[in-house]
Amino acid sequence: MEAEAVILDPHPILHAAIHGMLSRAGVSVVAATTSPSRALRMIAIHRPELFVVEPTLPDSEVMSGIGCIERSLSADPSLTVIALSGREDRLFRQSVLSGGAAAFVHKSASTDAIEATITDTLERARCGDGPLLSSLTPREREILAFVAGRRTNAEVAQTLWLSPETVKFHLANVFRKLDVSSRTEAARWARRHGLTEPAEEGTEPPAAVTATDQVASMSTSR
Repeated sequence: MEAEAVILDPHPILHAAIHGMLSRAGVSVVAATTSPSRALRMIAIHRPELFVVEPTLPDSEVMSGIGCIERSLSADPSLTVIALSGREDRLFRQSVLSGGAAAFVHKSASTDAIEATITDTLERARCGDGPLLSSLTPREREILAFVAGRRTNAEVAQTLWLSPETVKFHLANVFRKLDVSSRTEAARWARRHGLTEPAEEGTEPPAAVTATDQVASMSTSR
């Protein structure tokens, strides 16, 4: 796949094994470390396409694994993060995915399964973005950008002169199209794909409301 990766795992004995799996998946490793701060430095220097991280780090580390994931994506929104973890906990897995990981795979999985996850995740990141973005209507992209700016539905509705119910209607469509289940995931997707809140907001109502807005308003008023 001609991709590069940085590995973060607190157990250096596992670096070689992870390196081997990445190599078989067509990914070259540019750095492997036990330190989250060093991993962030390596990501800044090498700008890899992939970050493979064990999100369960020792308590002695000043940064948590999830915190490292979030900081890596903040520094490089195009980065694809795969969590390769020895911890099997549904709530923890959800926290890691909400933190920005594109995939979570347990270390007890077969080598073939892990390599397939690596390949599939990279292919999805490379090929899935354009069609997903183009599937959103202009209004949906506009609302998603405000969500990325951490605006509430009420704030978005007030800014765009829509009802909160109409905003909720559009967001439901956005969640479905992007295959996400929370505002956090949707906001992170938006920031990674360049959808950001406008620097200046207009104070006047829009000249026209889209037909989709009218349908949404009618649907939510029933």
